[in-house]
Amino acid sequence: LGYVRQALDEAPLLPGQDIGQEAINAFTRARKLNRSYMQIVEKTPALAAVRDGVEPDKFVNTYITGNGKDSTIAAQQALRSSIKGDPLAVTTVREQIIEHLKAKALGRASDEVGNVSQSAFKKALKDIGDERLAIWFPQKDIDQLKALGRVASYEQVQPRGSAVGNSNT
Repeated sequence: LGYVRQALDEAPLLPGQDIGQEAINAFTRARKLNRSYMQIVEKTPALAAVRDGVEPDKFVNTYITGNGKDSTIAAQQALRSSIKGDPLAVTTVREQIIEHLKAKALGRASDEVGNVSQSAFKKALKDIGDERLAIWFPQKDIDQLKALGRVASYEQVQPRGSAVGNSNT
């Protein structure tokens, strides 16, 4: 950037020619925008990881569902605030959280052959926590995720006193 700036500064302007000054002004505006972006990235480790090309699974484990300093509620609120103007980024984080929950519920098995473990799903949901979920999802979606956990447990528990046949015949 220094060489470009120097070249712009040394570019001679002909009488009545504003092109060089316009380029210098555009370059100055671009530097200011980059500086403000980099300040946001420096304050938000998750954005720095995205910039550096972190894998989606690692991103979720480190910055959303993890227990380290990078996945605290304050860190997630800072991340959410930083990307609130980009609906695609917010949707991507939500999708990755759902994928994490699904992977835990299926034990990483594929959809076609996996058996849902309601206890693993509910544990993953609890590990994330209501406060962190509320950063990313509206309350109606959180309620729906919890309902999924309850439905899974109802499907897997045989009611007391029921005359359900277990002989597989």
